[in-house]
Amino acid sequence: MVCTLLAAGPKLGFWLVLPCQLIMMVGLGIVYSVTGGKSLYRIYHLYYPGTAFGISLWILIFGICQVFISLVRSACSCCPCSCCLVPRT
Repeated sequence: MVCTLLAAGPKLGFWLVLPCQLIMMVGLGIVYSVTGGKSLYRIYHLYYPGTAFGISLWILIFGICQVFISLVRSACSCCPCSCCLVPRT
């Protein structure tokens, strides 16, 4: 990003970098969800072969779990033991 800012200036550099980062992040989210859904699909079919669930359902389940987990607070901040383990300054 620094090279773009130096080459195109602060305003134009921002608008050159923004679409590239947005496309990359959306693509990364799609790839992550599809890979997680395929993994769930294959694990399920290892234990229950011959069932009729499609891979789209597993991608949706993985996406819902991903959204839910991202909204939950961090486990480190919820644990009562974490207060004792963090050194006080």
